[in-house]
Amino acid sequence: MAVLEVQKPVEVLTYGGGSMGALYSFILARNSIRPVNITIKCRGNYSQVLASGYTITSDLLGTHNFRPHRVVRHTSELLSPNPVTEYDYIFVSTKATIPGGKVDIPPSLVTPGKTSIVLLQNGVGIEEPYKVAFPDTPIISVICYVSVLQPSPSEIRHVGSVDMVVCGLYPPPPPTPTTAKETSDMEKLTHLTEIWSDGGCNAIVAPNIISERWRKTVWNGCWNVICVLTGLDTHSVIESSKYSEELVKSVTLEIVRTARRVLGIDGVDGNEIPGIDEDLKKTWDVEERVGMNLSLAAQTVPITPSMLQDARKGIEMEVEVLCGNIVREAQKHGVDTPILTSFYPILLAMNHRFRKANL
Repeated sequence: MAVLEVQKPVEVLTYGGGSMGALYSFILARNSIRPVNITIKCRGNYSQVLASGYTITSDLLGTHNFRPHRVVRHTSELLSPNPVTEYDYIFVSTKATIPGGKVDIPPSLVTPGKTSIVLLQNGVGIEEPYKVAFPDTPIISVICYVSVLQPSPSEIRHVGSVDMVVCGLYPPPPPTPTTAKETSDMEKLTHLTEIWSDGGCNAIVAPNIISERWRKTVWNGCWNVICVLTGLDTHSVIESSKYSEELVKSVTLEIVRTARRVLGIDGVDGNEIPGIDEDLKKTWDVEERVGMNLSLAAQTVPITPSMLQDARKGIEMEVEVLCGNIVREAQKHGVDTPILTSFYPILLAMNHRFRKANL
């Protein structure tokens, strides 16, 4: 059975009109497999996007003007006219800044049996609030490997030659679907990755999205924190002193050890548990993961992580999902993280300063 009616466009609502929401809505819309209607909810850049759309400049895809099908500022606009649009996918690309997560999607926008929620957000621990709020709705968790900037409200710059999205259902499904719902959820995930790939990015389905999200957080949790506290991009950090590499390795090791406990690779004593899946063990080889975090930064273009971008704009950063949740998971599983535990309150203080300045 087809998941979507062939004769109708794919209806997508993007919550968050910043760089990530704009870029991946654009890539979806430019596919040649299915027509796509993009409705995008903007905040600070509403007027600019409504007036002229986005100017997207990409090293991979060229320069384009992207005009969404519909641009709204307030959630109330999405609830009229009646009947409300039945969305196939709701993209969530807003900043995840609140401890414990916050779900802004009104239940009336989620059509049972049709809508999938797609999380285009950083960090770990982002999925559970949505699964609690919408227990019967497919939750597609997406990890984006991309460097993207937003120099002005409606200008998006995709830098470098990497654009990959790793997508998976949360919680991870069994290897072979055993129910009609599991089959349907997987079809929706597969359909999304197919049209994304046709639009110009490398979209991959991951069987264990929790492992994949932690793997990205090894990068994000390390480089976001170090770069924002130093005010430097990745290359500048490495070049800054002979001590920088050791700092990067130490922070990375704290995250890797935490991930191995969360994923059940290591026991409470810190030793590897016998009988763990060989592929999972290989993915989470400590020495390889720590070394790769440093070598990748050195080999790619200089990257200004999202937290540093936000700090330079004086706006609230994603401290909780990129640092706080790591520290909490480490404490929960008995993993010592002295560096991240020390950095966490400093980042909270920075966010406090940004919030007060923006009152």
